[in-house]
Amino acid sequence: MNEEKMIYCSRCGELMKASSRYCMKCGNLNYDHPDNKNMQKFKVQENNAYQVGSGNFILGSVTNQEVTQSIANNTGNKTLCFYLTFGLYLIAIFFNLFLVFVTKDFLLDSLLKSSFPLFTISLSFMFFYAYSLELLFMKANKRWWAALIPIYNLMILSEMAFKKKSLGLISLIPFIGYIYILVVFYKIGEKFKYNGILTALFSIFMIPVIAYGNHPYDGRTFISDDEKNPIEVEYRRKNIFLGTTLIFFIIGIGLLIYGNMTKVENTSNNIKNIYYVYAAKKMVKKTKDSIEKGELTCDTAEFKDGVYYVYLEDVGDELNLFLQMFREPLEGYVKIIKNGEKFNYYVSLTDGIQGFSETNIEEINSSIVVNYKELNNIYKSIGCYLS
Repeated sequence: MNEEKMIYCSRCGELMKASSRYCMKCGNLNYDHPDNKNMQKFKVQENNAYQVGSGNFILGSVTNQEVTQSIANNTGNKTLCFYLTFGLYLIAIFFNLFLVFVTKDFLLDSLLKSSFPLFTISLSFMFFYAYSLELLFMKANKRWWAALIPIYNLMILSEMAFKKKSLGLISLIPFIGYIYILVVFYKIGEKFKYNGILTALFSIFMIPVIAYGNHPYDGRTFISDDEKNPIEVEYRRKNIFLGTTLIFFIIGIGLLIYGNMTKVENTSNNIKNIYYVYAAKKMVKKTKDSIEKGELTCDTAEFKDGVYYVYLEDVGDELNLFLQMFREPLEGYVKIIKNGEKFNYYVSLTDGIQGFSETNIEEINSSIVVNYKELNNIYKSIGCYLS
């Protein structure tokens, strides 16, 4: 018994029987069916043409441009591509996990102290990018396995960009090769109707975006003829690969953060405490400028050798700190020790919660911030003011 002939819907690309009167997915009439011949005169004249058996037909795309759709006859086996790449990824993940537990023990602490978190993060990104590059090649009807072969993959990219595979050898030339690769990615971005500059400068992000996107390569899209509903199958595979790598990537990040929680907390506190360091330096700068301009007035008649205190109220607002919108305003004072032409500056400041007391401006850093609620009133004994 002969197998029934299959065709593709001229509207949505769904695989359908040649004997069907209409597409079961979108309802588009099959005008090659004898019973639909009399409906031809009612057909809306779209800029679409369908050629049965030719392997090519014209589809109206979402960008209102004509897109030629062809059978993918040079990509290699897409099913093998997915299962091989995805399988190797899972094997590598679980093999590393197995090594951790065999060489150490089945405790979470052992897992945290091992290379597993970093290995999982890097492996997830590496395999996701590799699969994205394979998808990119198949979108252009190139062999998917070429994406995994060094140098040869650059030759295929050159063929996609300039239709000359041999130009890819330019990438081996020092410095010039790097510039050439940027040009290749720029052209590939344009071939897929994406921003060429973004593709060239951020190819590590843009290649997955293009691979998972819907834009055809150079006005032509290629579909498999060896699978039922190939578009749906490819869509499902993309989601499986993306979802799995994303899950393990997040697990790796989580383990890395959990295992280094103390360092993370210290780093977070240091970032927050930059606010106090910045304010202290601005206070001293304002004081120095006032001394140089002769704008500093004190309780004593002359500003001579000795110890002086310059009080600054509502520092956060006064110094127009960008970070003040996230924190409470500061108050503080600058302690000046004048000895001839030499000046030493010490700063005390607080926001009513944290701060520090009379610390040399040369030694101030984010690690000295402590719980410090009230200023020492000593600054009032020999007070100076900025006029």
